[in-house]
Amino acid sequence: MDDLTGTPPSVRDIEEATRAVQEAMVRDIVKLPPGLAVQLPNIHRCLEELARQATGCPDDLRADGWSVAVHNDYRIDGRACTFWLLTHPDGRYVKGEGSTDAEALGKIRVALEGK
Repeated sequence: MDDLTGTPPSVRDIEEATRAVQEAMVRDIVKLPPGLAVQLPNIHRCLEELARQATGCPDDLRADGWSVAVHNDYRIDGRACTFWLLTHPDGRYVKGEGSTDAEALGKIRVALEGK
């Protein structure tokens, strides 16, 4: 569907409209106070970020310029393990290992907080 200028909507336009409708529905259902309702977009973004981190998704790291050089799932004595090695264009590298992607990437995020 084109807008009044005849231009078809972009993916971003559709995503923004969808988010606005979702936020309006939540405000109506929950009856949020006006001060909190204004913060709903920020709350939504924070929840999305937490969900990405909890699922072991490295998109936030990629957005900061990191590339996945190695990602390996393996077993030691029947125990599931995963290894991630990320590199940065400035020559840095960081690695994380754990029983899940979320744990291994969490270790990487912690290591990067100190740098």
